[in-house]
Amino acid sequence: MTRLQKSILEVVKRSEAHLSVKEIYALVQSDFPTVAMGTIYRNLNQFAEDRLIRRVSGLGSADLFEGNLAIHNHSQCLSCGKVTDVHILGLKEFIQEQIGDETVSLDLLVNVICSDCMKKDSNFLKGTKDGK
Repeated sequence: MTRLQKSILEVVKRSEAHLSVKEIYALVQSDFPTVAMGTIYRNLNQFAEDRLIRRVSGLGSADLFEGNLAIHNHSQCLSCGKVTDVHILGLKEFIQEQIGDETVSLDLLVNVICSDCMKKDSNFLKGTKDGK
């Protein structure tokens, strides 16, 4: 593995956030100013394929990458887009019991309004039945 590849991998694994390619590019570029965006994309795709990092897709935006390989799901704020990890014990088993087929993987996305956005604008839930 090259120094550049190690740097890209370390940026993702070191972060507790779900990073976009642009964010990873900016962080890696500080040590490798001539790195191309395509190089970042290629390496992230390869690392995700090799299961060294996790690609988080389908959030209505570009793919995000994270170093947390433990089984978990995600929530995303409908206002600011912030993505956080969600751990629900027994969820895979519950889904498998309900469906009856072997559950290979599970990608649950919970749509939320995060507490920061709620503090900024308490009117988010107005107009919804019983505030739900």
